[in-house]
Amino acid sequence: MSTYNRLKGVHDIVPPDAFIWNKIETTVKDLFYIFGYDEIKIPVIESTEIFTRSIGQSSDIVGKEMYTFMDKGGRSITLRPEGTASLVRCYVENGLKWKHSSPQKYYYMGPMFRYERPQKGRMRQFYQIGAECFAAAGPEADAEMLFMINEFFKKLKVRQLRLEINSIGCKVCRPAYKSALSEFFAHKEDLLCNDCCERLTKNPLRILDCKVDSCGQLRKGAPLIVDYLCEHCKSHHERLRELLDKMHLSFNDNPLIVRGLDYYTKTTFEFTTDHLGAQNAVAAGGRYDDLVEEFGGRSTPAIGFALGMERLADLVNMVQVPPYNDNGPFFYFAALGEDAWMYCLSIVNNLDKNITSICGEWTRSLKSHMNKASSLNAKYVVMLGSDEIQKGIATCKRLSDGSQVVIALAHIEDFVKVVQSGGRP
Repeated sequence: MSTYNRLKGVHDIVPPDAFIWNKIETTVKDLFYIFGYDEIKIPVIESTEIFTRSIGQSSDIVGKEMYTFMDKGGRSITLRPEGTASLVRCYVENGLKWKHSSPQKYYYMGPMFRYERPQKGRMRQFYQIGAECFAAAGPEADAEMLFMINEFFKKLKVRQLRLEINSIGCKVCRPAYKSALSEFFAHKEDLLCNDCCERLTKNPLRILDCKVDSCGQLRKGAPLIVDYLCEHCKSHHERLRELLDKMHLSFNDNPLIVRGLDYYTKTTFEFTTDHLGAQNAVAAGGRYDDLVEEFGGRSTPAIGFALGMERLADLVNMVQVPPYNDNGPFFYFAALGEDAWMYCLSIVNNLDKNITSICGEWTRSLKSHMNKASSLNAKYVVMLGSDEIQKGIATCKRLSDGSQVVIALAHIEDFVKVVQSGGRP
């Protein structure tokens, strides 16, 4: 066994899991395109202040989980623990709001880092796909994002997810709610866990999000945010609920969905499942109408979400039937000899890029080629050797029933296009 092993809390993504990940990424990119989202690639490292000022000092992420270090220039650097703060920084710094008409929509995907106890669905390096919609103030933007996420899950055939929504108010009405929570928990301080004792003074909303069972019991009867919402926040939430009903998108009102980040305002939401144990949130997000201004930009309402790739891949894995690469190469070119291999490479390279094909290594025997094509779930195998090149022909075999047809090399590209589009070989 090698002495060089991966670090605790990180993992390699290898086949067949990599097939599932590719399927998820391809599906979500296609969907984002339909809904008008452009991709942004944000750095893995950022100035620590990017996260401390946006996520909040009272959050577990900032207080306990960030990978932070001093670089050789004496600057405090942090491996990004989440994507929204980085994307907002990018949005403001690059002046993106002036380059497109409203709203502006962007998405990202990649690794995030948090130092926490590794467990199923929660790693120290984990991957997220996220999307942010800027300059959209109304509940229509919230409803569209929730509809888009739900459509994404449907395309992946992931079922039995619950959408839970809440409103946590704004800077106008939330202070009164925080005061009410502080007053409610003040006489229970001795019974709260250590983290919640600290939250009581810094951000009592976080007590509602505590996963400790004893704290769950103590918050029974706590004040509800719905009783403290200002008229603007209340009408926003009621309109969102109305839109979701019209979309026939089922949801539950959950006053405990407060999220763990300080920048949220109004709408918060989670898509949850019962199939992943304690780590039941698959996608989550909310509105952050004040964050762009806090980063030095103009006042810009926004909403976003992120989903965990590891958790989603586990769910997709439950509903997929091997082989996972069911959209494997439509054509496998079995090259028998070096000359045939170079000829096949040229054919594959000239084919329409929408036609999935692959050229096998020329050193393989025909039997080895057939086994490889089968393992890749190919539909057809085109067999070509030196003799066939001299004769100007190739043999194509359909793997589903073993039927074969001889085709002229001069017409092989047209043949492939006809078969791939559903025509008879």
